Amino acid sequence: MNSSIADQNGRIYQTQNKAHIEGEFRMAQQPQDRPKTRYVERIEIGETFTDQVENAAVSDGCLRITFSTTRWPIGPDAGSVGERVTVSRLVMPVKAAIELHNSLTRLMAQLEQHGVVKSNKPSVLQSG
Repeated sequence: MNSSIADQNGRIYQTQNKAHIEGEFRMAQQPQDRPKTRYVERIEIGETFTDQVENAAVSDGCLRITFSTTRWPIGPDAGSVGERVTVSRLVMPVKAAIELHNSLTRLMAQLEQHGVVKSNKPSVLQSG
């Protein structure tokens, strides 16, 4: 099953439903201008599934992204109308948002290189 995702610039990526290669794609790299830190993995932190970005905005020097997922009613008396439910809000300084953008750009390039997604880059039309 193929699906597609789009980035903020309107580029659409088609997924090819290939298996995820665990650990092959690294998103974050330590910026050069930060003091040395040690990463601490907290295994008790749960993962949040989302299938939609509801809103993204900058306010007070921070990027705020609201994520949602679609929930469908269950049971014989349930209606046919689903709900998009907020599952998480991510807030980060603009500097961290720029780092996230750069990491996601590199990640999408790696996914495209490995054939996991395919970029539908718009063609440039030249007038004659």
